[in-house]
Amino acid sequence: DSKIKLEFNNELEERIERNPSDGDPFVYHAMSGGERRRLNLAVSQAFAYVMTLSSGVCPSVVFLDEVTTNIDPIGVYGVYNMITELSKDRKVFITTHDQNLLDLLEGCELIKLEKKNGFTKIKK
Repeated sequence: DSKIKLEFNNELEERIERNPSDGDPFVYHAMSGGERRRLNLAVSQAFAYVMTLSSGVCPSVVFLDEVTTNIDPIGVYGVYNMITELSKDRKVFITTHDQNLLDLLEGCELIKLEKKNGFTKIKK
């Protein structure tokens, strides 16, 4: 959502700033769970992009496990937008219990799983 700017130096030490700069700098460990989750997603995609630039190969599959945990409804919509962008040139697999995200993903291909007696199977 362009509210956070993240930069790494050559030693991979991070600098997190508000965008625009209108307050105290962010400290990762003091951020909320949702802020950290969104920042982690951004970093993972940035590293995938760097890998693409250096190798010339774009990862063709992305797995996102409970990607919207601790994220407010507005943030869930932002994650959905990211998923939409990623799905333009990759297969995106998502595991979630988040009904807001499920509602946004309505119409997408869905595999339902059921865990029973310690075993997970595809639910028909």
